[in-house]
Amino acid sequence: VWSLLKPFIYRMALQKWADSEDYLLDDKTSYETSTEGKYFIPENYNPKSYGPIRLREALGNSHNAATVRLTDTLGITAIYNMLRDSWFSLEYDAGYYGYGISLGTVEVSMENIVESYKWLLDFSNPDTWQIGQILRDPRNRARTFGISSILNTSIPMSVKTGTSTDFRDNWTVSYHPDAIIWVWVGNNDGSPM
Repeated sequence: VWSLLKPFIYRMALQKWADSEDYLLDDKTSYETSTEGKYFIPENYNPKSYGPIRLREALGNSHNAATVRLTDTLGITAIYNMLRDSWFSLEYDAGYYGYGISLGTVEVSMENIVESYKWLLDFSNPDTWQIGQILRDPRNRARTFGISSILNTSIPMSVKTGTSTDFRDNWTVSYHPDAIIWVWVGNNDGSPM
């Protein structure tokens, strides 16, 4: 599911202590794993680091390094439990996924993603409303997608993409109180597009 889990992680940060204008540090950092001598080192897709970046821009541009730093702050187990509470059917325990959970290294069905995104439709909740606003505003994703991106729609819809390593496939979820639209593009055998 790649980056499609990120809105849930950022929503959790907003619920606990964060604001969309807060800064996250987007840098290349090594995170210790449960396997001795092994470290998790996230990279952004371009693979630049951006230093201090606003939370709304980190989510909108889908920065991996900032999201893993946020995961480290919130705790892998807490994020795992929150995702389970948000209807994600996770096959393994939190330790199995490790920091990869923040970058979407879980396998769930398309239907499960759409069901889980229903949690983000509750715009009466200030945190889900704020996530929707972040993902609706083209300025928050301009660094990665450009200001006049194909993700901009005539109906104001929140949009989140998820792209696999080596760009082998792409998932896009767009949502609005009246609809959730999901698109997958790729090859079933995992070969490059």
